[in-house]
Amino acid sequence: MKDIQLCINCFLSFALCTFSKANLISQYYKMESSLENKVSNISLMAKHHSESIPECSAMCGELCACFGFNPQLKKCRIHQSCNPADITEDETGWRYFFPDEPSVGDRCSSNVNCPDKAVCDRGMCVCSGTYLASGKVCQNVTNLALGKPVSGSSLNQHFKVKWEYAVDGRTHVTDPNLLFHTSFELYPWLTVALGRLSIVKSITIYNRNDGHGEWLHGVETRVGNTIDWAQMSTCGTFVGPSVTGGVHVIECEKLLYGMFVTVKIVKQNNMYGKNYLVLEEVVIAGIVA
Repeated sequence: MKDIQLCINCFLSFALCTFSKANLISQYYKMESSLENKVSNISLMAKHHSESIPECSAMCGELCACFGFNPQLKKCRIHQSCNPADITEDETGWRYFFPDEPSVGDRCSSNVNCPDKAVCDRGMCVCSGTYLASGKVCQNVTNLALGKPVSGSSLNQHFKVKWEYAVDGRTHVTDPNLLFHTSFELYPWLTVALGRLSIVKSITIYNRNDGHGEWLHGVETRVGNTIDWAQMSTCGTFVGPSVTGGVHVIECEKLLYGMFVTVKIVKQNNMYGKNYLVLEEVVIAGIVA
């Protein structure tokens, strides 16, 4: 038998509220199917007559760890502690319900029906603010790029630049030797290897702060499980041109899954055709999947 999840909400049943004679908070319970037709007298707090599961669950108060309900006998048993290993006596009709934490994606009527860091939006629990769903819970969005391996189309040999300068966390850099800087070429790019399958929400590119900010233009960002540009999914673009010190947040049109993120200039320079890709920092906002 499938698990049964039930949401008890004061506003959904007038009879339930009248019966409880108290202000109820929403609570989720899940039936443990392995305990069907089993009963226990251990840690039994109370036994009541009950017409329904919602009525029985309303009696499961602050000290209640689980409750048993028998629809045939219309009986309700309230337990202070519940170890499934103790619920072993055979008796037809009993079902035991345990508190079950609400999950992202559950139906809801208010925020109290939703898990931590989630809100009720149009009848469904969704992650709020800077959080993303990972399974049934919400995780805080972080910078997935920080300190991760970087590769690219080239490094400019006229400066002492390094791949890792694109993800070292430094901004407002005035020394050109501390930037990520490619050679003058067609369609320069850099790729960040995230290390694990991740969910990407947005990609922020920090333009150089020492001049020539207009060089940054025609940028496209992609996410994928390979560094093959043709097999990656587009997150978004920055048309530009930028300005010196510009910071550009590229929000993905939808959440993208992948292990690699590539930033690439896809439009040729009007004067020379080729471009430099020069960046202070790349920030990839998301969570590990």
